[in-house]
Amino acid sequence: GDGGSCGMVITFRNLTEKRLAADAPAGSRDFYLKALDESPTLIWRSGHNGRCDYFNNTWLRFTGRHLDQELGDGWLENLHPDDVSRSNEIHGNAVRKRQPFEMEFRLRRYDGKYRWILCSGRPFDELDGGFGGFVCSGHDITERRLVEDSLRQGEKRFRDLYEQAPLGCHSLDSEGRIVAVNKSWLNLFGYAREEVIGRDFSEFVSPGTRLGLDEHPQWLNTLNELQGIELEILCKDQSRVSVAVYGVVIRDGQGRLKLVNCILQNITEHRRDKEALRESEERFRSAFHHAAVGMALVSPEGRFLQVNRSLCEMLGYSEQELFHLPWRAIADSRERDVDRDYFQRLLDGEAQAKKAEHRCLHKSGSEVWVQMSSSLLRDSDGHPLYFVSQFQSINERMQAEQDRALLATAAEQSVESIVMIDCDGIIRYANFAFEQIHGCRREDAIGQHFRVFLGDDSAEPLYLALWESLSRGETWHGNISDKNRQGQARELTTSISPIRDPAGKVIHYVITQRDVTQERLMERQLRQAQKMEA
Repeated sequence: GDGGSCGMVITFRNLTEKRLAADAPAGSRDFYLKALDESPTLIWRSGHNGRCDYFNNTWLRFTGRHLDQELGDGWLENLHPDDVSRSNEIHGNAVRKRQPFEMEFRLRRYDGKYRWILCSGRPFDELDGGFGGFVCSGHDITERRLVEDSLRQGEKRFRDLYEQAPLGCHSLDSEGRIVAVNKSWLNLFGYAREEVIGRDFSEFVSPGTRLGLDEHPQWLNTLNELQGIELEILCKDQSRVSVAVYGVVIRDGQGRLKLVNCILQNITEHRRDKEALRESEERFRSAFHHAAVGMALVSPEGRFLQVNRSLCEMLGYSEQELFHLPWRAIADSRERDVDRDYFQRLLDGEAQAKKAEHRCLHKSGSEVWVQMSSSLLRDSDGHPLYFVSQFQSINERMQAEQDRALLATAAEQSVESIVMIDCDGIIRYANFAFEQIHGCRREDAIGQHFRVFLGDDSAEPLYLALWESLSRGETWHGNISDKNRQGQARELTTSISPIRDPAGKVIHYVITQRDVTQERLMERQLRQAQKMEA
């Protein structure tokens, strides 16, 4: 209007993706939608307002619910009540901030059980560039959570056991510095934890018993374990406590010293009594450490005083677990009265030593057969001190006996005749079916030559041929035609196989026979009928 120049403002908007989406074949969208529906992963979608508008078939099958039950906020009904508020908050914050999120929650499965789900959500945009909502996927991580919980519980139990152990415990690093101690260690020597951590262990050892501890790492590098090394520890009040140190040296993959875990046993009183020390050394050295069988010292009241590694492995318990268990806890309930009488006879002096087979209980609950030998050690006045017991596993022998019994039962109940002969052809065993087939009592057959049951003299060539085959260590198969004790013709399918000892030498033969007379008769009748029809 004032005579100045005029013009136009032109804006452009990229509609390529929108046009491509609109032009995309319906079949292509259907393909991808079906792929999402049948994905093995739980997939769902929430809109820009946070309300869910899609769940795939995998989700619906997992929860056992219909789509209309899940839409909107309905899916929250499947969550564990303790997880609803937290999950809703995480999802809501992600929607407001339009940022990816991840969370874990318990989702109720179709069978009513809750399963842990790891949910990952990613925002997506509409074709026009606006915020569309979130596409979420979920994976069942229940087993992983169970493993993690188990590991955490195991670590806590180990920490509690270490901290509450009645014996002093400490751990040393590769330089011999104390990196951990438990309450018993601190109480025994009178220090506070902060006065100990980080200091060299040799600083607490009396000079007269250091045994080269001034070069502690080099000294430890020569050992794989510490077995009852006696030291004197300087307490905070300048008193001294004699201890026996038991430790395990832990090394890395290259064999370098990494950590030393030690248990310190207060032996001050024991050192004042040489006889008690000798007895203690004898327990560890003779009765336990060099024994390949399980060994235990059991008090007259039936509690374990000492156990060795072989017994722990045999029963599945640690030493500390067995120390807190009475004998009756590992004895099979069917054996407890027998076991009580077993030990009582030793206490009453009726026997100096006893040996018996017992059923014990493994920690897993399985049955462990052992041969137990026990004797009672008494003091100089004749009072009982403890039982010295040895345990030798006889599981394999008992299993072999059960297997043999089962095999014998199977042989007795077999519908086929089973006969065992020695290398001279003499019958040593025959089952019940033998009597039915041959019409001869097995008591009468045992001790006879098996040739008697291979037909008349006309079968002699057959006998010689099969025996020649057996002499070569081969298995013989064939049909034998003869007559039974009633003079009736019959045909027996027969197999004779060698039985070898562990060295491969033939020691017996087993003969199995089945009466196929009727089968062969029917076959001949069928062939005759077929000829007549032809």
